Amino acid sequence: TGLLGLLLGMRYLKQKPPDPSRTFDRLGFAAVTLGVGAVLLALGRISDLADLTAPFQLILLAAGVCLLILFVRIELSQQQPLLNIRIFKVPMYSLSVIVACVQALAMFAGIFLIPLLVQNVYGYDSIMTGLVFLPSAITTGLFVNVGGKRLDLKGPRGI
Repeated sequence: TGLLGLLLGMRYLKQKPPDPSRTFDRLGFAAVTLGVGAVLLALGRISDLADLTAPFQLILLAAGVCLLILFVRIELSQQQPLLNIRIFKVPMYSLSVIVACVQALAMFAGIFLIPLLVQNVYGYDSIMTGLVFLPSAITTGLFVNVGGKRLDLKGPRGI
């Protein structure tokens, strides 16, 4: 599908001449890439609580956090930032990002942790665990359609 999208884009999207006034924030890109990379590498190397206190993990985490703080400072000083941090001054936008983060954490916790609970605590095998979650998957599939149609009819306030 990616190749199809690329071919259709090349066929139907008009090419615009490059704007020389637009710049790429290389310093911000390097800071966020290295910062997120260091934090993810540190978290990926932790398999138990004792790994969290290993000196290399702490150095990686500290370096990642420092680079992410540096990224924020860079973005606030750039004329054309990679990520416009000032948009978080809009209260409704900030609230919507917080709500989306909490919702994503809750959803992924349910997707990953509840099946582990069912398998490890209740002793179900993977097939039985899938069958336990089948009714919720089916009802979610049905009610997504109902919610989408209601959203089209009533708008977001109707939901």
